[in-house]
Amino acid sequence: MVGIVFAALFFAVLGNIVRKEGLPLATPLIMDARCGSEAATANALSVQEALLDFKNANAVFLDIRPRDEFLRGHIKDAVNLVYSLLEPFPEESVAPLKKKDKVIVYSLDGLDEKANHAADELLEAGVKGAASLSGGFLAWVKAGGPYSGLSSSGERPAELPVTQE
Repeated sequence: MVGIVFAALFFAVLGNIVRKEGLPLATPLIMDARCGSEAATANALSVQEALLDFKNANAVFLDIRPRDEFLRGHIKDAVNLVYSLLEPFPEESVAPLKKKDKVIVYSLDGLDEKANHAADELLEAGVKGAASLSGGFLAWVKAGGPYSGLSSSGERPAELPVTQE
């Protein structure tokens, strides 16, 4: 059996050498799994832009993390709607968002691109003002944005005011 494998390998390599344009020994793996249709692409907002929208009450903030993470800490007055790359948002959850001028989607740190995907999905579903928050919740807190959530003991909500610059 081993002799047959080596013989086949020998003839394959010999045949490849003889050919004018040799076949590649390995083909590149293309990891782009996008479909061929044009899709809407949501804007990514900086934390400073989002802070202005929060201050002017121009936007709804949509936290897409699991409920337990949301309860530990989230942008003040944010709405929690758990997002999965495998399942679209339920229509009954998207319908109220279609009435809003701006919906800012965020995750913990923005590194996993889930907020971008969720904002794109909302745009495709008809939410005109969907955008993602660059840097996510952690960037929001670092910039001094107001947030709510449970304290480390889990007893009472903790809030921080927006810093004035």
